[in-house]
Amino acid sequence: MFYFANIAYLTILVLLNILCVSTCQSEETLEMVHVIFRHGNRTPDLRSSYPNDPYLNNSYYPYGHGQLTNKGKNRMYLLGKALRERYDRFLGPLYTPNILDPVSTDTNRTKMSLELVLAGFFPPHETDLEWQKELNWQPIPYNYVSSFTDNTMSIPFFSCPRYTLLVHSLHASSKGIEFRKKHSQIYEQFIENSGADNVTFVLIVTTYGTLTAQ
Repeated sequence: MFYFANIAYLTILVLLNILCVSTCQSEETLEMVHVIFRHGNRTPDLRSSYPNDPYLNNSYYPYGHGQLTNKGKNRMYLLGKALRERYDRFLGPLYTPNILDPVSTDTNRTKMSLELVLAGFFPPHETDLEWQKELNWQPIPYNYVSSFTDNTMSIPFFSCPRYTLLVHSLHASSKGIEFRKKHSQIYEQFIENSGADNVTFVLIVTTYGTLTAQ
């Protein structure tokens, strides 16, 4: 179960790769930093709903399904400000393309999360890059990896057929069957409450994600 929980976690990771070779007065150096974080708070994903979901017909207007909420947006913006506070003396006040390589997975919520982190990380106020007095924000380009080719930050169901085969093999293996027998009471409760008839490890993980989002 731990294996699938980690994979579910990795599907919603955004990779921010900060490349910085800089020296401060104390002669400390920062050569490279990798910052990996999840997206912010979101609404439930329609693809992860279950038959007995009491909110199945909720449109989650105005956000939509699987999108960042205002709480999630603020959380990501504050993360960017926290990164600025931590690395300010190494980066300097100006954004330049050579110090940053932002990369996101291919979902709206992760892309938006990355944009918000960058907004908090590199505010242009009172710098040479300030272009609007009324707007303390500057556009910063980022890249994303298609779900069909991403085998680093997303579940490789699309990019690695062998992965899909191994997942199904594990579920049908003696260890998988033994696990379900050991926790049969929990499985029965899950089936009764969710209305699902074909319970897999992946379904349990995605349903948990839906419940926490609700």
